[in-house]
Amino acid sequence: TSAASERTFVGRFATIVLGSTRVGVAAEAKLRDEHGRSHYVMVERDVDGAEVSQGDSVLVVRQDGMRYRVIEPPTDALLRDPDAPN
Repeated sequence: TSAASERTFVGRFATIVLGSTRVGVAAEAKLRDEHGRSHYVMVERDVDGAEVSQGDSVLVVRQDGMRYRVIEPPTDALLRDPDAPN
């Protein structure tokens, strides 16, 4: 089957598409599963820090009920597509 388990979303990168998130405030984000399909999920910042806004990339670190907890990627190098030309 080509169905994606929501558990596989942890460890994936997502882009905030609607709103902004901080601890206690969710936003909508888009991510792609292992089959390349897009999913829209509610995300909330996992730790205190600057607000993460629309267009920002985040790393999904855990699932908390129907929301996914996210952090900012520790380095921009993680966001680069390894198959893209330099």
